[in-house]
Amino acid sequence: VTTWKPPLRGGTMAASDAHRARARRRWSLLTVPLAAGACVHQLQQSLFVLRSASTRNGSVLVDQPRWLPSKARGPAPLKYDVHGSSADQAKENLKWALKFEAPFVGGQKLWAKLKAKDEVPKKIYIVATTGRQGPGIGEALAECLAYIQPEDGTLIHQRQPNVDYPKSVFDFQVSDKEVAQMSRISAVDLYMEDEDKYRDLETEVIRKFAEKEMNGYPAVIVLGDSALENPQNVEIIKQGLVIWVDTSLEDCWQETQRSGRALSGLVEGQEPTRPPVWAIANGWDGDADDFEGKAEYMEIAGGLRRKYEEYADIRLNADNAEVRANPVWGAGRLVKAMAQHFGFSDKEGEAENYEEEVLEQDLAKFFESARLAKYLPSAKEWCTEQGAASIEEVLENVEELGEALKLKPLEKKRFLKAAESVQEALAV
Repeated sequence: VTTWKPPLRGGTMAASDAHRARARRRWSLLTVPLAAGACVHQLQQSLFVLRSASTRNGSVLVDQPRWLPSKARGPAPLKYDVHGSSADQAKENLKWALKFEAPFVGGQKLWAKLKAKDEVPKKIYIVATTGRQGPGIGEALAECLAYIQPEDGTLIHQRQPNVDYPKSVFDFQVSDKEVAQMSRISAVDLYMEDEDKYRDLETEVIRKFAEKEMNGYPAVIVLGDSALENPQNVEIIKQGLVIWVDTSLEDCWQETQRSGRALSGLVEGQEPTRPPVWAIANGWDGDADDFEGKAEYMEIAGGLRRKYEEYADIRLNADNAEVRANPVWGAGRLVKAMAQHFGFSDKEGEAENYEEEVLEQDLAKFFESARLAKYLPSAKEWCTEQGAASIEEVLENVEELGEALKLKPLEKKRFLKAAESVQEALAV
């Protein structure tokens, strides 16, 4: 009889356990250098990202690494580098920065002069056909007038984050938005339900703005398209300075009929411009191809445009390419126009004749539409010789101008057709 005995500890099972233990130790020895190598590689990659961010942005690194999310600490660092990567680039960048600074410095000087004259109106009213130009230029003008240049002369595009600079104080309003805030329902619904109530609120907004004490700070309000239909509003704004931001009705129609599509490019994230309340109430919203609606819109907007021309103290041609590119350039032109309107002259002759500038803009647009831009210098000389001060005067003598320019037959045909189109636009 064979008696079963349990295996000894040093037997086959013990040998198997020992083999597995030795294998685990070998893998452990291999894991340590692999983990260390991975850490070193990750650190190198992180330092590379940090150096790359510094090189790309051309600015001093913030306190935290750029790859870690953090809350904003003061103004965002400017992406624009006025020093540039070379001497020539630095010169060009500084030239551009000084050009951008000019409207703000000019506005600061103008406002100081306006405050010194008690009889000069301090409230500014912007009238314009609905579009982004009116509010954009109005706010830019308020910022220019309220600008305070640092004592050390630091330019706007040289400002650094986390540095305290003088704060600009001003009041800027858009009457349509103020009416919407005061209404118990949306502005469009209120207009459709009770237009008289809407008009009463609009007048209340304008009156409160006119009576608001600003303690010497600039105040600008952009009025609704049809605000001047109310005689009470007209009487109020006459006590201030009325500025007409003149834009193409065709462009206004196209811009306000974009179906609320998100914008792209430099203006990404900006809300699309809605049509005026009276246009929405008529169903003209989001359909640029509504030709019948467009015809009625043009008729109504044309009538409002004639009121702007009647009551405006200053007109700004906002169809100018430079003004469209940046509202600050429009504000700069208005600063010059205001200086001339109130009789302020710069001893160094920096203030330009605004009417001449407007004529040059209108001429440029006229000749570009006729594809005859090469004749623009000669046309300017003709205007100077003949004493023409406005595009209207030029169009009254368009035949004489065409003869003076010695246009070819096809060129003259385009010239006269463009003149006819401009006359129709002015008559709208």
